[in-house]
Formats: sequence, structure tokens, C-alpha cells
Amino acid sequence: MTNSDQIRLFFKKNKAISASAIADEAGINPSAFRNFLAGDRNLPEKHLPALLTTLKKYGFKEGETESRLIAVLNHKGGVGKTTTTMNLGKGLSLLGKKVLLVDIDPQANLTQHCGVAHQVEKTIVDTLLNDEVLPILEIDTNFHLVPSELALATAESQLMSDVNGWFKLKNALKFLKSNYDYILIDCPPSLGILTNNAVLASNDVIVVVETEYLAISGLGTITKHIDGIRRNSLNENINLMGLLFTKTNNTVVSKEIVKELSTVYKNKVFKSSIRRNISIVESAGNGTDIFSYAGGSHGAEDYMNFSKEVLEK
Repeated sequence: MTNSDQIRLFFKKNKAISASAIADEAGINPSAFRNFLAGDRNLPEKHLPALLTTLKKYGFKEGETESRLIAVLNHKGGVGKTTTTMNLGKGLSLLGKKVLLVDIDPQANLTQHCGVAHQVEKTIVDTLLNDEVLPILEIDTNFHLVPSELALATAESQLMSDVNGWFKLKNALKFLKSNYDYILIDCPPSLGILTNNAVLASNDVIVVVETEYLAISGLGTITKHIDGIRRNSLNENINLMGLLFTKTNNTVVSKEIVKELSTVYKNKVFKSSIRRNISIVESAGNGTDIFSYAGGSHGAEDYMNFSKEVLEK
């Protein structure tokens, strides 16, 4: 994580600290500094020494890193949520980041997408029910997975009866935050206790949206749910990073949905989108990522653009 990344993360975690006041004290143009924090521009190296000196007065520790935890969700299935978790993770790893994928869906589609088709000794079930250390499998260089299994479906009722059931994943992940740049959590298609475990553990939420009217009808429910978690102090730092459109095409309906939601959600819509591409479907069926399966495809191009955009957030 670069100094710039650390500074942006520091302000994201300390929202009460005034960016304009810090800029003034460090002798930096406040407008330019706000643009830097928004990811719209780089900060000239000559400003860094004074800025770092100022920030240390407010608790900034140079070199301190922590994972960016992102829950990838939609309470409707088949929208490309698991595919996005997989390919965003691999894209970030190709960009030099160390990534951990967490499969918290009982269908274990992400586990299969990573090519883990065989029975594994330990899964996320052992962590959620027995408080064991998260089992981690190495899928590729800087690209790891916490696998899931169907038995997770029966764990929900047990978690509901446990006073700490909503925070099991958060407690398990806190020991890994210094080991990864990004931790991506693939959620089940519901807003039940498993998805809530992911949201309560995360800094950000990415909502994957298929460009069909039936697929967008529940978006308001998701955004209200995230706001409720924040307002009730269950996770005051949770942030809707954005909506990602998947399976887009040139039809009138697809274009109208993108236009409509971009108007409603404005800066919460990613500039990148994922076009319909058969290679994406085939790569999932072959238990691998789109970059390894068809690096020259539209799918690889779109997911790399998306990965770069997430990196700038």
C-alpha cells in the first residue's frame, strides 16, 4: 500500500478530521487535496513530507496497513455476484495486490469457481460454528480463498441462536487484516444472517446489478438495509462503494436501466460495467478466472477496468 493509499484510508476511517484544515496546515491547496482524497488526481511528491508530518499529529502511522474489506452482494441470484467476486479479486491480484476471497454462500459457487471441486478438510463452517481459525487455500500468487460448503445452509439457525452469531466473521477476519490488501466476501442471495455477517465485517459494499427490471426491483431494500446498519451503530464505517452493472448489452431496456439508476444513485454507480460475454460463463464452468481463461476477451477487459476503478476508490 503506497503512502497515497494509506492517507486516503486514514481519512476514510477518520471522517471527523477536516481535510481542508489538514491541507492548510501542510501548505497544500485544499481543493487539490480534496481531489486527491477523492482519487481524481495524484499529490505531488514535494507535498508529502509536510503532509505526513501534519497527519502524524492526528494519529497517522506511516507504513501501517489494513485490509479493505468488501462485501459483494445482491439479494437476487444469477446477477453475476460470484463471478464478479472472483474476477475482481484476480484482477486486483494481477495489479499487485494481495487478495483473499471469502465464500459465505452455502451454494459454494465461488469455491467451485476457484477450481476447488474436491472435498476440503476445513471450510468457513468450522469458523462460524466452532470459532476455528479461517481455513485458507492458495489459488494463485497473492490470491487466496476461504472455501464454503453446503453444510453452511444448516448453520444459519445455530448462528441466530448465538448472541455473537452476527459478528462471527468480523471476529475471525480481524486477525487477517494486516495480511491482505483486499478481502472480498461473496454473499448468498439474501439479507439473512450470513450476508449480515459479511456487511458487519466490511468497510464497503459492492452491489452487483443485472440490467433487467426484475433484477433492480429490490435495490431500495438493500440500500435501506445498509443505512440501517450504519444508523444503528452496528457498523458505522460501512459504505456503499457502488453499483456494478453486469450482463449489459445494446438493447433499449439495458440502456434505459443504466440511465435510470445512474440518475438516481449518481456517484454511487461505477463507470465500468460488464458486458455479456460467453467467455465469462465458460471460465466459471472451467473453474478459473476470466484472465486465465480468455485474457483477450471483452470480459477480461471489462473486469480489469473494474479492478482499476476499485483500486482508485
